[in-house]
Amino acid sequence: MLEYMNGWCEYRLEDLHDEDRRAEVCGVPAEDVRPGVKAIVLAHSLEESRRQAQRVLERGQWPRFYFTRNGLGGIRRKTYLDSVDGRLPTNFWAAEETGTRREGVQELERLFGRPMPLDGATPVGLVRRMLDIATAPDALVLDMFSGTAVTAQAVMRANLDDDGHRRWILVQAPTKAPEPWHTWCELGRERIRRAADAIATQRGEDGDEIGGNGPGNVAVGRWPDVGFRVFTLDTSNIEIPAFTGVESLRTDTIKEDRSNEDVLFEVMLRWSLDLSSPLTVETFHGYEYVMVSEGEVVYCADAGLSVDVLEHIADADDPPSRVLILDRVFEESDEDPNSLKLNALSIFGRSLQDGGKIELRTV
Repeated sequence: MLEYMNGWCEYRLEDLHDEDRRAEVCGVPAEDVRPGVKAIVLAHSLEESRRQAQRVLERGQWPRFYFTRNGLGGIRRKTYLDSVDGRLPTNFWAAEETGTRREGVQELERLFGRPMPLDGATPVGLVRRMLDIATAPDALVLDMFSGTAVTAQAVMRANLDDDGHRRWILVQAPTKAPEPWHTWCELGRERIRRAADAIATQRGEDGDEIGGNGPGNVAVGRWPDVGFRVFTLDTSNIEIPAFTGVESLRTDTIKEDRSNEDVLFEVMLRWSLDLSSPLTVETFHGYEYVMVSEGEVVYCADAGLSVDVLEHIADADDPPSRVLILDRVFEESDEDPNSLKLNALSIFGRSLQDGGKIELRTV
């Protein structure tokens, strides 16, 4: 530090015996302050030192440490380009580097192959600049006002460029959008689909350069993940019938306008499972069931469930932690509903004897 400061004017080291003062400034007991620490002080008078420093200031070749406000402000350190990875960010982003709102519209027009009834749109380059500055290759990016869904396209492009695994969550209120789209959500969904197709096509065309990687060779890890899921915020899919004093004939608690998939994703939320978890359909003896997160959860929502299927699920080499079965599945079974449910409880309860545990849930 003495060497750096001597670039402004002449300094020297001197023991000021200021342990008590340093303790007061630092808010610690005096005995905790190390004695004998020398201070960097001016070697000449303040007037002479100021004249020397002024000549350095006017010359412009400042030392590594400098003072802001022409010497009257706080101390700062210069960082050189050869000591950092890339260029330091500034608060001025030129249009030729990040794009303009008009160019944002042109990007949409190229994707959709038609004129877009928009006065302006955020360009992909602007969001890319944010991602380059603020995200690691495995970052999760949240955009609470997604609009035209430019953030999703920018994240996918960033992953394509550096083989990253960034993920994104876009949130958008269903406000009205220009025709022919009813809402900005609808426009955003279509933009993501088209951008994903364009990125997948580009990677496919570049396959020869990366060893023939493609959708059939995902083990290489270079094929971009351009999949996404769309969810709509709504009330619960499960309806608990109100007690009216009269026994209800309805045993199904799932609302009539909700799908089996709706119920599954709600339960995944309640169980704190990632909504992007992989879903696979398995078949045994003609019965289809869904495996969530590589077998963490098994979901049975279709009629035709049998004891054989239940035993097959329980006896798997890597059995699930939870099994979710809709109550209607028992009611629609060819077997006695109560008997099938008791068999399910018994079959999954047996796993406790083997040191495991399969939790059975019904809705």
